[in-house]
Amino acid sequence: NIKNNKKLSDYYFSNKQYDEAFTLIIDLFVKTKKENRAELKKILISYFNVLGDTHEKTIGARRKLSSIIFS
Repeated sequence: NIKNNKKLSDYYFSNKQYDEAFTLIIDLFVKTKKENRAELKKILISYFNVLGDTHEKTIGARRKLSSIIFS
């Protein structure tokens, strides 16, 4: 399930559909058990690194992820 979602999110990301890519992975992150989230975190971090820390989509996705992790 993670592999298929990663392929789809990579497709979105490569086509500059950043909202769709981030939403797909973050939604999957929410549905995944805490002990199985490491791979999803790696995907998100790689996207953050590509866009950079100051990109508006990175900032928004980090906020969503932080609110999920720390709630």
